Amino acid sequence: KAIEEYLNKSVWIPNYHIEKYAGITAKKLHERIEQVEYLRHRDAALTFTLYPGSEKEIEKNKSLHAYANGNYNLVHDSYVYFNIKFPWRLFLFLKSRTWQDVERMVHGFLSVLFWNEPDKREIMEDQIDRKTMKTVVGIVRSGHFKGVESAHKEYLKNNNPISKAKYNDTFFRLLIDLGIDPLIFPYVKQILGHIHYPFSFDEIIPREGGGFDIKLPAGYMRDIYDETDDWQSIVVKGTRKENLQRSESDEESFRSWLEAYEFYHYNELKGKIHVKGKMSPLSKEPKPNSNYD
Repeated sequence: KAIEEYLNKSVWIPNYHIEKYAGITAKKLHERIEQVEYLRHRDAALTFTLYPGSEKEIEKNKSLHAYANGNYNLVHDSYVYFNIKFPWRLFLFLKSRTWQDVERMVHGFLSVLFWNEPDKREIMEDQIDRKTMKTVVGIVRSGHFKGVESAHKEYLKNNNPISKAKYNDTFFRLLIDLGIDPLIFPYVKQILGHIHYPFSFDEIIPREGGGFDIKLPAGYMRDIYDETDDWQSIVVKGTRKENLQRSESDEESFRSWLEAYEFYHYNELKGKIHVKGKMSPLSKEPKPNSNYD
């Protein structure tokens, strides 16, 4: 239960090298954010999707995998992300898998959906990225599902605990074979339900709120319009000083990022930290925050 509770939590993963995106040193960045106390924040700033409708969505998945593995500066998309909050399960999965493994998981997930509802396949073919859909169809036609189809027929025929257990075991092994690790089972409810009863699509598969997207909160600065935006004027140019308190601002995402960033760059920052918008001496023996890996 303790492990389950731990895995169901979320964790802030800070961008330890955001100064590289600005083209300045960590010390210079630290100086330029002297007055900052908040970051802009959205609870669904980023999305990892199990149902990619375009190459752009696949690239966003790929950039989030890179971020989880320490390549922080690939995610930026008119917003510069200082801190991203991952569900522990998703973070551990992304951290411990290659991109090819992650992509294989998504393909496996979609192949189970495609296999399970033949009369809804046209919907998927219309909505899912074309290249991805080609891979999914190939998986379904490759014979991966023969074992589970046979076990399902036996279960329907006999309808007893033994045949049901055999069917469930066969289905579970299929998921593992397709790269769908138990670590991410909470995010693949649509196909796990098939172990107990046939999954059924709505007439139109919802792109929003359909359970296919994992929403990730994030703290960020805006970099959309021109050099007056937060990122350009405060960090890149260093021409503006303010605390960034806005209606969409959040203190937690900034504090958790700053604490980790200062500890990571302790030697370069030479004994200064940021406390409520003011610079003050670092303790001689800084302690790592247990929230960070």
